[in-house]
Amino acid sequence: MRAGGVLIDGATGYGYTLTEDPALPPQSFSRLETEALTLAVGSLDQLGDERLTRAGKDALARIIASLPDHQARHSLHAIMRSWRPVMDRPNITVDVELLREACWEEISVHFAYRDKQGRRSKREILPLGLSYSPTTLMLVGWCLLREDYRTFEVARMDTLTRGDTSFRPRRVDLLRRYVAMRMAEWEAEQVAKSEEINDPNALALATSDENNQPNVRMVLLKGLNDNGFVFYTNLNSKKSVDIKSNNNGSMCFHWKSLLRQIRIIGEISKISDKEADTYYSTRSYGSRIGAWASQQSSVLKNRDELYKSIEEFKKKYPNNNIVPRPNYWSGWSLDPFQIEFWLHGKDRIHQRLLYIKNKKGMWDRSLLNP
Repeated sequence: MRAGGVLIDGATGYGYTLTEDPALPPQSFSRLETEALTLAVGSLDQLGDERLTRAGKDALARIIASLPDHQARHSLHAIMRSWRPVMDRPNITVDVELLREACWEEISVHFAYRDKQGRRSKREILPLGLSYSPTTLMLVGWCLLREDYRTFEVARMDTLTRGDTSFRPRRVDLLRRYVAMRMAEWEAEQVAKSEEINDPNALALATSDENNQPNVRMVLLKGLNDNGFVFYTNLNSKKSVDIKSNNNGSMCFHWKSLLRQIRIIGEISKISDKEADTYYSTRSYGSRIGAWASQQSSVLKNRDELYKSIEEFKKKYPNNNIVPRPNYWSGWSLDPFQIEFWLHGKDRIHQRLLYIKNKKGMWDRSLLNP
């Protein structure tokens, strides 16, 4: 009430006394505050939520109606505008109002969910809040199936119903912990960007040959496809020869500055020529020439032999934009069936979370001793 202009005497522990008429004085905003309100409500159109946009405009109209005449005129002639190109947003089929009510009333919701791979699952979620990203609406919640925080694209939900599980008064605590967790992750990422030596996408790739002789080397992760984790190499290299005779492999990412690692086990298969061509075209001219010049893993007499080969292929392909992909250069994809997330803990009491893909293609989760 004091913020609204009411004169109140007193302090905590001593009591309070209204010293004047308890009626609030007329609402008043500065020009900049009026501009800020108008700008905020005008931006709601970009979220694709008609009910939310209408509610914002109705609220602003009531605020303007309560202003003195000269301030009301300011709001009608605001000089600030926000414009962005309208982006296509996925169609939402569930009742968003039901999601909002569940958040406010702190009650669970049930829905069927389809992930990006098209796999469906049924979930019961403790909804904590809705987040409007630039392209879609997201639900943040505590998943009772996974017993962890999860974010869901609302457009991927269907058959949404109200649940019976109340989590009042846990919502505030759950949300605070989620925000703290995300902030810690963000801060760790900023540290990693500034302190990680180089190549955060570097990983140790382990293979074994037909005699089960293991071999490990560092490679760079260059993408994800429907099958898994993609890296590129010469198809006659030692790693490729190993994979052709034994397609079992494993990967390990280790980020020292984050005190984390991820271990992945799976089967390796060759990617399509189209996918290899697409990536190859993004490489620098020198890297594309190098793919032709280097017979990877074969014995080299001396460095001059390699440099001579590079110059020969530069003469053969002088145009930076026309360097075809060698048929002996492509990519491999590791399709995981086991993934372990490892987080450093004090006194070596690390956290280890293991996911194993079952016969239905879903992931079973378990905790491991450090």
